[in-house]
Parts: sequence; C-alpha cells; structure tokens
Amino acid sequence: MNRRVVFISLLILIFTLGYIYYTKFPNNYFENLVAKPSVVKYSGTLPCADCPGINEVITFVQSQNNPPSGTFTIRDVYQERNDNQPSVTKGTWMQTTGTANDSKAVVYVLTTENIGDSVPQTSYYLKLNENQIVRLDSDKNQIGAPFNMTLTLTK
Repeated sequence: MNRRVVFISLLILIFTLGYIYYTKFPNNYFENLVAKPSVVKYSGTLPCADCPGINEVITFVQSQNNPPSGTFTIRDVYQERNDNQPSVTKGTWMQTTGTANDSKAVVYVLTTENIGDSVPQTSYYLKLNENQIVRLDSDKNQIGAPFNMTLTLTK
C-alpha cells in the first residue's frame, strides 16, 4: 500500500509540473532567451535632381547591445529610370550620442564597406523620434534642405 501511495503521488507531481510548464511558458519561451539579432527598417522617398525621387530603405541588423551596433544595408531605387536596378550599399553601424546642437541626441554612425579601391564612407543619421530618422551632414548638423529627407520606421 505504501509503494502505491508514493507511486501515485509521484505521478500527480509529474503531471502537475508538466501542466504548469506548458501553461505558464509559451511554446517559444526558451528560444526567445537566446539572443537573436534584431532587424529594423526605415524607408522613404528622397529628392533626386534628375528623377521624381529615390526610394530608399535602410535595414539595420543589431548584433550587439552595448553600445548598440551591427550591420546595415541601404537600398536605393531611382524612380522612372529605365534600368530600375537598385543601388545597394552595405557596412557597419553603431549608435552614439550628440550632434552639433544637442549633446543627448541619438545618432547612428554608418560606415560603408571597403570594396576594392574604394575608401569607406561615414554618414550620420539622427533619430528624430521612435519612428523617424534623418540624415545629417558630416558635422552632424541637420541638412537645411526644403525637401523632406525623413525616413520612417516600417513594420
């Protein structure tokens, strides 16, 4: 009789723990504990001198959290061009703070890859708010253009 009670108690304990495990944790709970790179995309239409506009998409892949950094891809498509082939630029990015006018502003520093004889180029983007970024000049000042140069977060 004593063995039977112990056996039934163990079965109840096992089923209870299994029930708690499967009801408290979603199916992907433990997968989400492993750090995965996050991907963020910003897009917009930028001005163009000899076409109606440039459709630009910047994809940030974050691989480190402190400070935030990773890789990026910029994909530009010139509107109403015969070839309509995208221009693709790749490189690395990191988050810093400070512009010429605001020492606490969040700035993304993008450095292009060194391909062949090309020299890596650095560009700066100011985080305007949670949904928008805008390109800065080489001195980290906003570009005083009469055009909308804002890129918006895409879901």
